Order: sequence, then C-alpha cells, then structure tokens
Amino acid sequence: MEINSIIICTVDREPEYIHQTLVRLLFTLKEKKEIYLVVDGSSYKHFAAYKDYCKIYLNKVDGRCDNNVKKAAVNYARCLTLSKNIGGFNLILEDDVLLLPDWQDKLKSIDLEEEKWILSLNNLQNVDSKKDYEEFVITQEIPQRVWCQTFATIYSPKVLEDLSEDMLTFSFYKNLPYDLALGAVFFVKKYPVYELVPSFVEHLGLKSHMTV
Repeated sequence: MEINSIIICTVDREPEYIHQTLVRLLFTLKEKKEIYLVVDGSSYKHFAAYKDYCKIYLNKVDGRCDNNVKKAAVNYARCLTLSKNIGGFNLILEDDVLLLPDWQDKLKSIDLEEEKWILSLNNLQNVDSKKDYEEFVITQEIPQRVWCQTFATIYSPKVLEDLSEDMLTFSFYKNLPYDLALGAVFFVKKYPVYELVPSFVEHLGLKSHMTV
C-alpha cells in the first residue's frame, strides 16, 4: 500500500507531543510526502518552525462546539474531509505517536482487496511495544463496536465518502469522543476494520487531547 500524504490532527496543548511526532515522522520518511497539520485553535504560531515542511490548516472554533469532545470531533472530521479531497490512501495521525523506523517499507507489503475498509497501524495488545517488530506483518479484523484506535489510521476512499458527517452525527448527539463515534459508524455500516500486528507506532500521550 502506497500512501499519498500524512495528515496530523493536533491542538495547542501541554505537553506538546506534536514536536516528537513530527521530528520522528520527518526522520523516518524515505520518500517525500506531503504533510498536513490540521490545528484546532485560534493560532498556529507554535508550529511556525515547521512551515517549510508542512502545510498548516487552522480549524477555527465551530459555533456548535460547547465542549472539548465536540471540538476534537470537528478537528478530526476536517482531517477525514481533507483525506477524501486529496484522494487515494492517506495516513491520519494523532499528535502523540511515534512511527517505527521502517513503517513505510512495511506498509507497502499490505494489500486489502475490499473497496471499503479501515486500517489501524497500531493494535491494542501491542501499541507501546517494539517486541517482535521484525516478524512478518499480518492484519486481523477486529470488532468494530469496541474500536478506539485513531492513533494512526488509513481509511479507504470509499469509506471516506460520508464518514466525517456520519462521525459528527454520532459524536454530537451522543456526546461521544470521535474514536468511539467512528467505531459506532463502522459497526452500523459493517465496515471491515483491520489492525497491524505488531504495531507500527508507539503511543506517547498520557493525557487525551479531548480532555485538555
């Protein structure tokens, strides 16, 4: 699987894991890819150092957002819409992950035949571990209703057609964090969801960006 670009969902917060995420990404990219930062907030001055490496989009506060759960959902929805508009396969990252060194080469060995699918580059059993990383990578389908793995995700173009609005509907009316809202959409629409074993990423975050 060849990706076209990397989209990072971020917000100005402490601690600023985004700097570690971006530096690791830039060091591990073996082929030039467009990198997009989708920033939730009123300013992106704290990302000025990366303007030569990334395209920065400022997602101004939506009037419908009366809590951080909804703000985060709107920001992630913009990432989904951006991925749809770019076309092809795009990797969407949260701002507190480290990609492992040869993730790009290993991703090329993955091939999913269905038109509609979601691929998580991490798995819940191995999300913070490099153990057995040199072993052959496999994918396994997981139960959609328990899905909460938006650390590093690729969505097929067919899934992206209506996904941002569907996700916002669940998030806004049920007040669900966007990862759980996405899981609900996948379950209702019976989209196949896969995770990589072992994980391609490590999770840094100790605090959710939805609670800051």
